[in-house]
Amino acid sequence: MAKRKTKKKPLGTPGLVPAGPAPTDMERPAGPAGWLSSPRRQTLGAAVFLAVLAGLAYANSFQAEWHLDDTTNITQNYFIRINSLTPSTLVQAMVQDRKQNRPFSNLSFALNYYFSGEQVWAYHLVNWLFHLAATLAAFSWIRRTLRLAGLAEPSSSLAAFSAAALWTVHPIHTQAITYIVQRQTVLASSLSLVALAAYAAGREAVSSRRKRILYAAAVLAWVLALGSKEIAVVTPGLLILYEFCFFQKGSFAFLRRRARALAATLGIFGVLGLIYLRPEMWSLLARSFQSSLFTPAERLMTEARVLVHYVVLILWPLPSWLSLEHDPAISTSLFHPWTTLPAVLLWTALLGVSLRFARSRPFFSFAVLWYLGNLFLESSFLPLDLFFEHRLYLPSLAVVTPLAVALVLSLRRFSRIRSFLLASILFFLLTSTLVRNQVWQTDLGLYRDCVRKSPFQVRSRVNLAKAYLDAGQYQRSQIEYEKSISLGSKSAEAHNGLGEIALRDGQTDRAWQLFQASLQIRPNADAFIGLGNVHYYREQCDQAIPFFSKALELDPYYPEAYNDRGNCYRRLNHYEEAVRDYTRAVELNPRYAEAYNNRGNAQADQGRLEQAAADYSRALVLKPRYAEAFYNRGNAYAQQGEYDRALEDYRRALTANPDFAEAYIGEGLAWRMKGRADLALADFNRALELNPDQIQALKNRALLYRELGQEDRAEDDLERLRQITSP
Repeated sequence: MAKRKTKKKPLGTPGLVPAGPAPTDMERPAGPAGWLSSPRRQTLGAAVFLAVLAGLAYANSFQAEWHLDDTTNITQNYFIRINSLTPSTLVQAMVQDRKQNRPFSNLSFALNYYFSGEQVWAYHLVNWLFHLAATLAAFSWIRRTLRLAGLAEPSSSLAAFSAAALWTVHPIHTQAITYIVQRQTVLASSLSLVALAAYAAGREAVSSRRKRILYAAAVLAWVLALGSKEIAVVTPGLLILYEFCFFQKGSFAFLRRRARALAATLGIFGVLGLIYLRPEMWSLLARSFQSSLFTPAERLMTEARVLVHYVVLILWPLPSWLSLEHDPAISTSLFHPWTTLPAVLLWTALLGVSLRFARSRPFFSFAVLWYLGNLFLESSFLPLDLFFEHRLYLPSLAVVTPLAVALVLSLRRFSRIRSFLLASILFFLLTSTLVRNQVWQTDLGLYRDCVRKSPFQVRSRVNLAKAYLDAGQYQRSQIEYEKSISLGSKSAEAHNGLGEIALRDGQTDRAWQLFQASLQIRPNADAFIGLGNVHYYREQCDQAIPFFSKALELDPYYPEAYNDRGNCYRRLNHYEEAVRDYTRAVELNPRYAEAYNNRGNAQADQGRLEQAAADYSRALVLKPRYAEAFYNRGNAYAQQGEYDRALEDYRRALTANPDFAEAYIGEGLAWRMKGRADLALADFNRALELNPDQIQALKNRALLYRELGQEDRAEDDLERLRQITSP
């Protein structure tokens, strides 16, 4: 009689770690009121705690300034400045000029603008909400994945919660979350996580109706993710790898059984490829390859080393190591730098091992594939920048999650030690995130940090110089621009910045040379605007206009070019053309206070005083301490005989700028018309204290002296006028 075979007990959980002893008291439910007694209560409690952690980590980020690409994508982006929620305005905001592929990110910026204008905290809030959504989706998906890998409750929930908690406060994400324009990364990533979570849930659903709903949700989330940033193009591939690792036990045979579905997927990719790689995008890609500092092969070799550096930053994210700009050496061969070949071999080996052990160690295999897959697009041969921390938003889960799992399982007998270690790591990451967010508060703080960490990075120097220029620190700005040029890199922006400083100093010849040098590096609108302004300051407006027009050929949505050309038209007494250009400037940028003020001047020149006053008022709503607009509106009121209103505006102009000589003259004239010669004389005297050669002040004081019968004093002022105005 044959012996009866007995089923052996499994030695461990498949694909993860050996099974440990029974749960300790810290893991065992504590009765009906225990935290682990109800799955819903457990999930809700975890979600609330994760939200609190995310709120603490980014509490000091909500007032951080706009930086770099925030300007072109948001604050100076004509297309997102919608004032109604009609289909046409929303489509315009999404499609824009067809030179990029991120309609849903664009839509989110447009809605932000519609509801909150340019209040920076509102944009930070939306970024944070998307990050929280990504955190909750990651928690749900990781928990389900750990169960598929063989990890039982309550360890799977605790490990998933730990991983999500560490991930949500990790400082490597500050560039993705606090840098507002990188909402594109966060939005695409959160939607990709939703797609993965929905697919995993649908894969295990019993009801066919529930399966269809979850699969449809996964497809919808992926489409939205792809329309937020191109990085989501890899999500279907990651879903296939997820199926391969956790449901097919390391076999790709299922692809033959799903040939129709695979063909449909490839067909969708083909259609999307035609849309995404339309002629405009091919043109941009070709120009990028031409201007790149490295070949596609050099970029691939360099990225092998960068991928290692990324892992180091995830494992040990010291604030002193994190930066907006990194400057890795380019790998010119497999042996230069010497670390290139070991890095290439490392990733080749890891990829091979992950595929080889997908059946027995699916969790490890998928972690490797997840890391490399999510970085595939931005770490390939494409002519993108070599190193950016925001690219690690999703890939970092592949490092954080296994560490959290290892910590939870290895210390399951020592729950207090485990809790202490988790709390300590959380505290370190949370503190580091707060420190990094502090750096992001201002342009000057951010770019000083970049230059300190990458002193030979040209772009960092140029950005710091621009920040100094915007802050009015012209000498420091000039030093940084000159340092960036001395590093040997050709920077059109550096030459434009130096040209602007030279123009402010009245050095028109030097400014001309610098703007011309910028154009030699590459055609750019800023250089043409600079050349136009050189002619404007030389009072050669007829020669300046073609340069502004050339700038607008390169960039038809440049409000400053319209404003500057309008100034030339006004000086040439072409008032209708001036008003047309100023109007276009404020259409492109409704918050352009200077353009409203200038349009008011052109209206006043034509005697349209009411329209002029309305434009000055709009400028003052946008810029409440705009001294020149107060002065100009005061003049418009005075010309209409409204001297009390004029006096009020002159006084406000002087409050904003106590050294505004022209405002004292305007106030003096108003007092003179109201019969207060004493106050008028005091204002003219004050104007001349500020500028002894002020012609209008001398003329008006001389007239006032004559009215008062003080001929000697009047003659003294007239003699002074003759001295000033004589050749």
